[in-house]
Amino acid sequence: MTEQDNVMIVTGSWVREDDGKWIFDSLTEEGTKSITLTASLEYEELVNLVKEALSLGGTTATIKLQ
Repeated sequence: MTEQDNVMIVTGSWVREDDGKWIFDSLTEEGTKSITLTASLEYEELVNLVKEALSLGGTTATIKLQ
């Protein structure tokens, strides 16, 4: 059996506070998505899974994975 992990995809935006600190302002939990990672998953497949989970398939939207 292949090892796998469930990963939550969090969307939101970076917001600068009055004191100059940056915070990540995530969207509500109702928009939370998750995907399953496996050891054999290639980077391009991961990008496609994330785009599909966020309904971005077929668009030219870019995503940042960290």
